[in-house]
Amino acid sequence: GAGGIVINYYTPAAAIRAFAILRSGGRYGERVITHEATLRGLAGLRAWLFRRLIPLAPARLSALRSAELFARLRADIDALEHFYLAVLVPAAVALLTMAAGLLVCLIVLPAAAAVLLLGALAAGVLLPADAAAWRARCGARGERGRRVAWTAARCAARSRRAAGMGRCRRA
Repeated sequence: GAGGIVINYYTPAAAIRAFAILRSGGRYGERVITHEATLRGLAGLRAWLFRRLIPLAPARLSALRSAELFARLRADIDALEHFYLAVLVPAAVALLTMAAGLLVCLIVLPAAAAVLLLGALAAGVLLPADAAAWRARCGARGERGRRVAWTAARCAARSRRAAGMGRCRRA
């Protein structure tokens, strides 16, 4: 009967725990490697940027307000900082995963590989169109952010001048 069946639940439980630990270790390693590469790239980019800015200062940069210049630089560096981690690495992983999936499907079931390839091509057309729409929306937000930064800097400068002239009372 059923009394003679032995269920070994220790081995599957140990395997699940081992895979969980490997997954955590893999994520940690991936983060360390990608962040190290990102920070090295940004260090080089910042050095290049400031080497290019030094000859321009202050004559050519005086046409821009200091808050506007700072907001532009900060926004550009923030965008580049996240480009590698949020765009480049996921795109490369997606392409490699898709290629591996297509290869496995081609070996196991060629008809499924054809369907998968059609889906990937459709996503390759639809996702860039969606990304272009997002870029248009984010561009408008960036302009608003620059205006807010300029207004805040102008208000801070005016309040410093007013305090310097003794027009502000302390509470």
